Amino acid sequence: TRNLQHVNQPDSRGIVPVIHPSPHSSNKGSCIIMSYEIEARKIFLFGIPKTGKSTFASKMKGVYFISTEAGLDFLKVKNKRIKTWEEFKKFLTYLETNIETMKSTKCFVVDTVDRLNTLCYSHVMKSLNIDSPREKNFGKDWKALRLEWESNINRLMMLDKGVLFIGHAKEIEVEVETELIKSTMAGYASSMPGNAKEYILSSVDFAWCADQITITTKDSKGKK
Repeated sequence: TRNLQHVNQPDSRGIVPVIHPSPHSSNKGSCIIMSYEIEARKIFLFGIPKTGKSTFASKMKGVYFISTEAGLDFLKVKNKRIKTWEEFKKFLTYLETNIETMKSTKCFVVDTVDRLNTLCYSHVMKSLNIDSPREKNFGKDWKALRLEWESNINRLMMLDKGVLFIGHAKEIEVEVETELIKSTMAGYASSMPGNAKEYILSSVDFAWCADQITITTKDSKGKK
């Protein structure tokens, strides 16, 4: 038994139908990714746990991880552990002024962008001295949150390096309608909040969803 990881493109809603390519077809799934010089690209890669998203990113050349969650100790990569939004902003300032680090880095990997968004949310709510955005504030709290998120994500994007955002996904039911039939099928969507997700999707070159399938093969003796 071997696991094949492949990547599907989300539609305009950020939803990805689960469509497994045949291992014998000309479409070799994740091999398609490697035809790009992905280290220089801006990419959003989301998926369910244990599909190898972080491992995939670690195989890229010149990567520098900006990690917000535990679990990367087994990867031999440069890694900056971020525990607060303030730490993330300070690290951006460091990158903007550190020539040597920028020379040796081709791509920054934010792992995970979901957690980074949570840190941003907590920071803004604390600065406003509230627990959650107020309904009667004419959207000013949400505007402050959106401005803080977008302005600092843009700082990262403007470093003139590749950026790979790694995120979580949730499984959902997707309606599929044709001229002959209307049905539902399993699909994945990023688990990030709407506005934060929309900004990432609008800023990247590619948005990919990682999935995993198991294919059972037989040897020359017919054994699985």
